[in-house]
Amino acid sequence: MAGLLLVWCSLVLASVAEEVVLSSVAFVRTGERLPLLQPDGSIIALTSLGAQQAYSVGRAIRDRYIPAEGSSANISFALQGLAPNEVDPDQLYLQAEDAEFSIATGNALMQGLYPPYNSNLSRVRSNFLANGSYMPNPLDGYRYVWTHAPSPKDPTSTYTDGANDCQSFSDHALNYLDSEEMTAASERTIGVYQQAAAVLASAEMPEQSYDFRNAYAIYDYLNYMSNHDHDTHEVLTNGSVLGTDVFEQIRYFSDQYAWAEYGNVRPYAEAEDNPIGTIAGQTFAYAAVNRLQNNVASQGSFEKLSLFFGEWAPMVSFFALSDLDKQSTDFRGLPAFGSVMMFELFANTDTALYPQESDLKVRFNFRNGTDGDFVTFPLFGSNSDSMSWHDFQDSMLKVSITDTGVWCHVCNSWETTPFCLSYNDKAWKGVEETQDSEDDSTVTVTPKIAGLIGAVVTLGVVLVLLIAAVGFGGLRFSRATRAAPDSPRQSLGSFEGSQKPLSSTNLTTSARNGKKPAVSIGERDVGPNGEERPGSWEMRGDIGRTVQRSSEEDEEDSWNTIQRPVRAVERV
Repeated sequence: MAGLLLVWCSLVLASVAEEVVLSSVAFVRTGERLPLLQPDGSIIALTSLGAQQAYSVGRAIRDRYIPAEGSSANISFALQGLAPNEVDPDQLYLQAEDAEFSIATGNALMQGLYPPYNSNLSRVRSNFLANGSYMPNPLDGYRYVWTHAPSPKDPTSTYTDGANDCQSFSDHALNYLDSEEMTAASERTIGVYQQAAAVLASAEMPEQSYDFRNAYAIYDYLNYMSNHDHDTHEVLTNGSVLGTDVFEQIRYFSDQYAWAEYGNVRPYAEAEDNPIGTIAGQTFAYAAVNRLQNNVASQGSFEKLSLFFGEWAPMVSFFALSDLDKQSTDFRGLPAFGSVMMFELFANTDTALYPQESDLKVRFNFRNGTDGDFVTFPLFGSNSDSMSWHDFQDSMLKVSITDTGVWCHVCNSWETTPFCLSYNDKAWKGVEETQDSEDDSTVTVTPKIAGLIGAVVTLGVVLVLLIAAVGFGGLRFSRATRAAPDSPRQSLGSFEGSQKPLSSTNLTTSARNGKKPAVSIGERDVGPNGEERPGSWEMRGDIGRTVQRSSEEDEEDSWNTIQRPVRAVERV
């Protein structure tokens, strides 16, 4: 009887266990921005439509993780312990790509996630004065949230832009431009671009560049103009002018080009094990799993919600690395502005205590654009909507770049990327310096050992000379008397003189020119003119269609899109 009672109690306890979300990491594609085809020196800024898109994403995340009081909607997804009104920097982490429109996207999103809030019940001490009165923020409680936007000199910048300044990626991209696949695609699609020449005449690019090599830049410009210029919208959507499928084909070409560059999972070369085409996804994969690991290590105290803002490259690369394109060919198309991919750490528990690691699970959610719900997809070929925490870690780390030195090595960026300058290629790879002697014998000395030997020898020589000077030269040491305050000896100043400059200017680096990979375009669905037709997330023919990302040219006179998906000209 006692055994039956114990079983019954266990069943009752199991039945009341509820799913609890413990932490979440999301990558958000920026809101709509100005097109990349801009006059030199123009800032690529977030548009008002892009700000609204980012704001709506923030509202969607809040509705999922912070249900309104008294509401039963999405209560099962409530993020445990996330402050509903106060922004807690221990709980929330924000990082944006170092570009104006990425940082602005984060600011707009936060106004949806944590809208203006005024309450004298606030627990923030800085909101109160010494006399006890409450001092609200301007604009009815506007939130000024700090966003981390690392410069190219910071290795964490690779989390949102791992292909930037990656020399191997640039080499791979140049090889792709010279490949037979690129030549064949350009010849096959040239007629479509010629039909759109009249619309492209206002773009800042020469007519001879209207071809597949600039597939994304062209689509990016036309889509923006279709959203914001009435005449262009009529030309692109009116079948009597261009034909009903010309604009649609240009979009397909853009999807195809982006997937070929950033969705390439083949090794860069026979001697390399790393698929360099997906480097942007590899760096973000580590950032995502690392944030969740921090939450687990702190038993849920830190990093409950981490948000990354950037362009589409990390998303497309991760889709390929995690086999999401095998779940749906739509993942071979570019995600729309405001798209979100999300990793949720959760468990089924009936207590307020942090669960055991063996009970933790992770699921992947995706929402394309700013409409619809978050949809769960299996990762890494799994048949389940969720993975155990241990399996998720193992799978993510297998496709991740987990160390700055590894990134520098894989990218061969020892001399071109600022933060790689502190690494020594040979020392990092453990290669020993070898000197051949006449009898073919070798003496092997590592750089560290050589430095130690030199230091010891130098110290010994100095000590011998010092002893000789004391013993034979009459050298004596005495304590100096401190000069009086008004003595001329009081201050000789620093190396810069007694008057230090107010500031010292540090050296900076110039253009960021991560380029794109050389790949073969595999067999895909065929479009109207025989071109590959990948799936696509975009809605078709709508005024609110979002613009996609392209590459921006920094150094060459001819137009091409191999350098980066996007980079603002100025930084904030």
